[in-house]
Amino acid sequence: MSILEKEPAVGPSSSSDGTPILKVTDLSVTYTVRGRAAGGKAKGLVSAVDGVDLHVKPGETLGLVG
Repeated sequence: MSILEKEPAVGPSSSSDGTPILKVTDLSVTYTVRGRAAGGKAKGLVSAVDGVDLHVKPGETLGLVG
């Protein structure tokens, strides 16, 4: 499971000490793969990400696609 900590955004006139405004630690996402028929039985699991850490500092931009 992930731990998500979010601190208030720092405005452009504020000084920053480099402390992350968004911190995600040990992010894991798993999807269940099902059959083609509606309501098909589960066929397995697919791990999208496992053990990912993200730190976004003031002034940085992060884009996630997927």
